[in-house]
Amino acid sequence: MKLENADTEDGLTYAWPEGASSRTEIPWPDWEAYTVRKADRLPGVAGETHIILCVVDEGMVKNTICRHDLFGPDGRFIKHMTVLSDNEKAHQDALMRKGMKDHLDGEEKLVYEELREREWEGRLPTPDKLRALIGALRLPVSPDYGAQHLLRRAGLDRANWASPASC
Repeated sequence: MKLENADTEDGLTYAWPEGASSRTEIPWPDWEAYTVRKADRLPGVAGETHIILCVVDEGMVKNTICRHDLFGPDGRFIKHMTVLSDNEKAHQDALMRKGMKDHLDGEEKLVYEELREREWEGRLPTPDKLRALIGALRLPVSPDYGAQHLLRRAGLDRANWASPASC
């Protein structure tokens, strides 16, 4: 995908339904309309799906954000999938609210960070799916931003990326 204005932050968004053998690109205007609530559904997305948002600036992937969501057959969002139990999620939310008012420290901070990390890891697609996505991007991944962190956490490094163009 050639970005029209490489100086403006833009992005690429992909959906990878559970059980599917490949990803599909979500057109950026559809993603923008969905995220700013101008649209109440995401066309072409249904069931349990990993959504991978690649923030692109100056022709380089700067950040990659993963979601794991459940959609109805018509593309309407149903819920975020999580590896946390209902009690853990409620505890995490309470700690987040408290952290916004006060500073978390000690045991509370450790618990919050552990829950946040587990939830983040639960949103990741498998390393094979992520490797296929990076190979399809055909854009360099910035070494100085969050995209690198995601790739390392998913068990990927320059030696095992699918495409030399992604290095």
